[in-house]
Amino acid sequence: MKLYKEPFYTSHQVLYKGCFFHSMLELKFVLSIEDNFRFLREPVHICYYPKTLKTVRKSDQLTRIYTPDFLIRHKEYGWVWLIEIKPDFLKGSPEVNYCEQIMKNFIAKNRLDWGTAIIYSNDIVLSEAKQKKFEIMRACKDKYEEAIALKNFIRRYSFFGKSYYRTVPVHRADLITNRQYENFVRYGLLTKKRYGKT
Repeated sequence: MKLYKEPFYTSHQVLYKGCFFHSMLELKFVLSIEDNFRFLREPVHICYYPKTLKTVRKSDQLTRIYTPDFLIRHKEYGWVWLIEIKPDFLKGSPEVNYCEQIMKNFIAKNRLDWGTAIIYSNDIVLSEAKQKKFEIMRACKDKYEEAIALKNFIRRYSFFGKSYYRTVPVHRADLITNRQYENFVRYGLLTKKRYGKT
C-alpha cells in the first residue's frame, strides 16, 4: 500500500463529521485513525495552576484552562490516549512539555486508564485513499472557513444558531447512541463511569 507523509500546513479551520477542527493537521490525524479508533474532539477542559501544573476540578483566579485535542480509544482492543497535535517545529519545546505534564497530572488525579501522546505532523501517515480524501477537503478549505464564519456570526445573534463545537462526531457507521459512543471512548464501556471511581 502506498503511504504519504505530508509537511505541516498553515492552519485552516475545517468541519468534519460535525466537529470543528482548528487546522488541517487535526483533520489529517482523524483521517489516519478513524477506521480503527473512536475519537472525541476536545474531550476535557483541564484547570491547572501554571506555576506547578497541578490540576484541579474547579477554576479560580489563579488557574488556567488547557484543552487537549482528542481522546481516542481503539475499537477492538480498547487502547486509549489523550492526544495533543503539534507541528514538528515545536518538538521538544517547553509548551509541548507543559501540555504533556498537565495531561498526565489530570489522568493521575482522576485515576483514569488513559495514556498520553503528543502527535507531530510527520508522525501522521495516510493511506492512498485517505490522502485523496484529505486533498479534496483541503481544496475546499476556504469554503469551510467562510461557512464557519457565517455560522458563528448567526450564532452570535441568534439563540437557535448551531454550534460546531461538538465532542462526539456524527455520520458514523456504528449503531450506538452518541452517549454510548462517548462513554465507550471515555471509559471503555457503553454505560457511564464516574471519574475517580473503580
